[in-house]
Amino acid sequence: MQTRPLILRFSIRRHSIQLAVVAACGAAITLLFHYGFAARYSLAEFGDRHRQSFGTLTRYSNEGAYWFIGAIFALFVCYALGYWLGVKPSPHFTPLLRRWALALIVIGGVMFNLVLLPMYPADASDVYDYIMRGRMQALYGLNPMEDVPQQVAGDPFYRFVSWRRTPSAYGPAWEILAHVTTTFTADTSRNTQVIAYKLLAVAGYGVTALFIALTLRQIAPRRLLVGTYLFMWNPLVIYMTAGGGHNDTVMTACMAFAVYALSRRWYVASTLGAVLGVLVKFIPALLLPIIALVALRDLGVRRWLRYALVSALIGGAVAVVMYLPYWHGIDTLRTERRAFMYTGSVATVARHWLMPILDGVTDLSTSARETPNSRALLANGTLVIFGLYYLSQLIMLLLANQALTLNPA
Repeated sequence: MQTRPLILRFSIRRHSIQLAVVAACGAAITLLFHYGFAARYSLAEFGDRHRQSFGTLTRYSNEGAYWFIGAIFALFVCYALGYWLGVKPSPHFTPLLRRWALALIVIGGVMFNLVLLPMYPADASDVYDYIMRGRMQALYGLNPMEDVPQQVAGDPFYRFVSWRRTPSAYGPAWEILAHVTTTFTADTSRNTQVIAYKLLAVAGYGVTALFIALTLRQIAPRRLLVGTYLFMWNPLVIYMTAGGGHNDTVMTACMAFAVYALSRRWYVASTLGAVLGVLVKFIPALLLPIIALVALRDLGVRRWLRYALVSALIGGAVAVVMYLPYWHGIDTLRTERRAFMYTGSVATVARHWLMPILDGVTDLSTSARETPNSRALLANGTLVIFGLYYLSQLIMLLLANQALTLNPA
């Protein structure tokens, strides 16, 4: 009879040690983000320099390369240790320990982002493009989906912008956020405006994490801590969000809400979440057929048609309202302008190999605009490959739905 309390005390002690491991990994990650990135590449020191990389900021020194590679490696080591030694055994935690673990994960995520906010956004000038297009709306009355930064070359942010001759590649929902943000921050310092846009990305990160946790609580509660940890403490996610200020987390917040609503069988709300994500970036459009197939399995044909009609009407109305201030004809909906905006991808490397063959160009600095043949082959080929893969996944989902309908649990 006395062995049971001993086993219980041993289990609690062991799990407490696992929480201590998570806390230690969080402290190490915080220090690595501060000393490896925020302190070495601060906005306060480098904020007046435009279009910088980690290489240029360190003058391509060996020390700079060692620091960067070492910090990235150490971050992912701490991330892995926190998972394997701390969070992975969480399904066996007591309810109290689960709450403590979740609090640690959330506090860690907040700390990591706060530490990286004052970092210079090296290797990516996207946040300056966001600011510039927000200023085009708020200060100059221009349409960022039609006009280009080159039209306001006298603006103090112009020299920080990379895509000077290209209209915005984002949807109206993001441009509205940019307009509002710049309206309230246009009179502040350059670095303050950068941090304001980073805070938008961090807010998207927080909302994404919230709906990931809610979805897991709904469909897989034993995996709630693991899933939340894997997202919130991912060094790449944090670096791209608070470090680089990328707006992808605003899109993923919409996607995470759509998945959560789907898990609750709120099919109209799920569809509207995906539509709102599309109005930030077009990628969440891939969710719409999946939501429709799951709704069809659950609702049946008659109720599904009503769902489809309501979703189309409300989603269409939201899209019309958001596009209205930016509409300048059918070109407003074109997405291929994004094909000119990749300079560090696998496709860019492939284009460098194809340029001499298809376009007769050997200068690697030649822009994608001036190599139409290789660009078209890569763009169309990638779309075909991805389309076939996505279609195969939809067919598998449809077959799985049919199997569940014929053989209900």
